Amino acid sequence: MLKKYNCCVIGCDWKKITAGEIYDKYKKAIKNSAIFSMHDLYENEKVLSFLSDFIDDIKQMGYEIVSVSELLNLERDRLHSIISRVPVFY
Repeated sequence: MLKKYNCCVIGCDWKKITAGEIYDKYKKAIKNSAIFSMHDLYENEKVLSFLSDFIDDIKQMGYEIVSVSELLNLERDRLHSIISRVPVFY
């Protein structure tokens, strides 16, 4: 069975907004099973400037970070047990 996953948090990091504004948008969106879309096009300095702090924030809140590839390879039971508490990055 094919499952559908969709990005649920887009920080608009390609727009003309500051790194702080992007960070705030992402931070407010941290929740169970959030999938964040971050662009590394042209070594996006805005995202790179806060990414380390953002990852620390997520971990301090007790979440686990996995890629979508990892998420898709998890066993069904494991997926069900973690989907409610995992922000996912791809």
